[in-house]
Amino acid sequence: MEYVKDAAKLAEVTKILALHEASAREFYHSQLSLQVSKENTPLQNLTNIFVVANRARRGTSTGRSWTAFESFSKGVEGIIAKCKGKDPEKAHIEFLKWLCEVKETNQKTANVFLKLVVMFSEDFELDLLDWPTWKSHLHVPLDVWVTRLMGKKYLDVGTEAYNRDFLGSAVPNLTNQPKKYFQLQSELAEVTSLVGQPRIILDLLWWVGYVFCTYWPFLCDNCWINKQCQNYPK
Repeated sequence: MEYVKDAAKLAEVTKILALHEASAREFYHSQLSLQVSKENTPLQNLTNIFVVANRARRGTSTGRSWTAFESFSKGVEGIIAKCKGKDPEKAHIEFLKWLCEVKETNQKTANVFLKLVVMFSEDFELDLLDWPTWKSHLHVPLDVWVTRLMGKKYLDVGTEAYNRDFLGSAVPNLTNQPKKYFQLQSELAEVTSLVGQPRIILDLLWWVGYVFCTYWPFLCDNCWINKQCQNYPK
């Protein structure tokens, strides 16, 4: 592999993260519960989820969020029509690429949005597409904590090429360096499949970073993956 040097360790981390998926789901549900309702139309709820995803995890500012909202609203019905009836993997990629073309939207926002839609499609009756079938194809949103935790300072499961390409200020994505972006996503899917999990489980690394690492070293004893982390006092 070009980017993953310790597949066994990353697979073990994946298993641990999967045990806490319900906790993260509860957190996300609390974020959406006031903005998304069965009383809305599926399209209204989809748009509201996009707003939440756009502002979440230190996303865009209010002004830029409004620009993104307008751009999303103008094109979402068209992309839904294009994706209907398509193979789930192809439909996911087509929708993801469209999202990354929406103004003020990058791969992180796009992937967080798709994760939320797939996660809560049945709860909020988002029956515009067959979202649940997309789960195994979802990409890992490459934000700061996700990439940092896989890097040399924390889990150290990445190669030197990974540290060079994904720990810098400009993370490869679908618009600037798609080959590198897709290569990493492919490797992450290969590793997580070893333990029967979709790669999107690795997005919980964001939760670990946000909840535990931000307060290093005070909460290290409570961290789910402290035994795999180089920063944890042995």
